[in-house]
Amino acid sequence: MEAGKSGLKGLPRDQLPKISSVLSKSHFFLVPFAVLLYALFYLSMTAEKSALVGVVSILVLGFFFQGKTRFSIGWIIEGLHGAGRALVQLGSIAALAGIIVGTISYTGLGFIISLYLGDLAGGNLFILLPIVAVASLIMGMGMPTLSVYIVLAILLAPTMIELGVEPIAAHMFILYLGSVSMIMPPVCIAAYAGAAIADANPMRTGFAAARFGVIAYIVPFLFIFFPALLFQGSLARIILTTSTALIGCFGLSAALTGYLFLWLNPFKRILFALSGIGLMIPVRGHVFNLVCNIAAAAIMLLLLTHEWKIKKQHERFIRED
Repeated sequence: MEAGKSGLKGLPRDQLPKISSVLSKSHFFLVPFAVLLYALFYLSMTAEKSALVGVVSILVLGFFFQGKTRFSIGWIIEGLHGAGRALVQLGSIAALAGIIVGTISYTGLGFIISLYLGDLAGGNLFILLPIVAVASLIMGMGMPTLSVYIVLAILLAPTMIELGVEPIAAHMFILYLGSVSMIMPPVCIAAYAGAAIADANPMRTGFAAARFGVIAYIVPFLFIFFPALLFQGSLARIILTTSTALIGCFGLSAALTGYLFLWLNPFKRILFALSGIGLMIPVRGHVFNLVCNIAAAAIMLLLLTHEWKIKKQHERFIRED
């Protein structure tokens, strides 16, 4: 949808290279992926060290192959220059984020906050969930995801489970929100790293990443109330719940992007958002949920049919013109 809105299109089929010719020239590029997986899962190295080993394998391969894929001194100097410029921007951001990491880690603030948040909810699940979500996002900005998960899993997950939440749903709720904090402004380290590589504005990249990942902020709450999304329950319920949720994500994406086959006006975006949210509420035997799903599915179908007809009319008009 973003590509269509921006007018990006792929090459015509007659201009695409043949797969056989591409693989004959670049099959050795699969070796670094194999090295990366070997280091991660067989040698049990950390992600950072595994990535470094994969990069080293690329360098080694580059010196043994001829032609365009072989490294030269000019390539190395150009690569070091580009990496240095990117690291200057990323390093300053990481240094500021390090202040948050130090504050939370060395003062024990993360443990203290998590401990008191459980008491603040007072045994009310609807109060506890937003509190845990905010804690996960804030702590995830300054701590590694694994550390955030361990802290919250120890201090807050048991409280959620005592209030009737499925254990797997409670832990996935924490893990999801602790992970998406990496793309949550203002300390969105993953987005800043991508911005440095793309030579883009870091903060604009962070907000764009947060918009692209908006579904990840919603889905964890659905885990809590509809465990079928985590494959808990009968096969029929799992299939139905997952299908409606996926279609709901599609509708919500169209609303957030403002584009489907063509540009969407504000009214249609609102309808797509409402139908998407309605379909993301899985069926669980309640009449209200069932009515929401049926109404949302009907609105979605009408919108898709209407937009498809407009697209065909637009294409016919262009051909005639």
